[in-house]
Amino acid sequence: MPNSKKPPMGEMAYATAFIAFQGATQLWFATGFQSGYFSWKRAVAGLVLIALAGGIWYRQRLARIGAIAVLAAGALVLLVNMLQHELSWYRLAWIAALLWCCWVIWRGYEDEETGPLDDADRHRDSVAMVALLAEPVSLDEARVAAAAHRAIGADAAVFGSGMFWAVRTPQGVLRASSAARPYFADHAAETTHADEHRAVREHNAWLSVEVAEPATTDLAAAYPVMARLLAELAPEDTLLLHAPATNEFHACTVGWRLRVAVHQPFRIPQTAPAAATP
Repeated sequence: MPNSKKPPMGEMAYATAFIAFQGATQLWFATGFQSGYFSWKRAVAGLVLIALAGGIWYRQRLARIGAIAVLAAGALVLLVNMLQHELSWYRLAWIAALLWCCWVIWRGYEDEETGPLDDADRHRDSVAMVALLAEPVSLDEARVAAAAHRAIGADAAVFGSGMFWAVRTPQGVLRASSAARPYFADHAAETTHADEHRAVREHNAWLSVEVAEPATTDLAAAYPVMARLLAELAPEDTLLLHAPATNEFHACTVGWRLRVAVHQPFRIPQTAPAAATP
């Protein structure tokens, strides 16, 4: 089937370019312009690196694993070589660049089983608000706690780790999560306006706030709190907001965060559907 995943953005694009540059450099040295003889080892290494860069560009899981292994091995070889000879700031910088690429690639992708189709399906029957983003954002305890205190007040208690953070409020437990991948499969959704369709097509990441444990079945009190928390967590350049429970969209024009925080834009379901499973 055709690949529906968009090329990587941000740090992942830089890491991919670095790997491709490494491969091109190896191919250049393999030609023997400096040494005077052709090196098959450098040629093979260069082709492997370029192939891995291509695989990462198309978001292939095996390419991610292979690139991490090759880059980590290269960093280890450089480190051993440096320890056996003398300290070199050039080698240290190269080792740091290789390890940075490993970290970016490891952080940037998840297994294909948790791809974009599963994200939309996961929220289908839950009370959630989703922000579609051009670039991914990272959630940590400090960021979620600061947003919760601004949106809810001192009563908010934050706990969790990694991609999933829970915020305990008088209206129930809210869950904030983010992912560095498209929310909709094939970047397609049932939108009614051209601007909404464009935002769905161009987004590369998402951030959501959902009701994990409602205090009551009446969601009238939970929805405004959920909207305020999302407005605090999502960046100003958010492309589009989406409410899966009612299949509504809300355009993020200038000043959207203030408007959403003051008056949440979506219809409120009569009862609380089941919370999404992480």
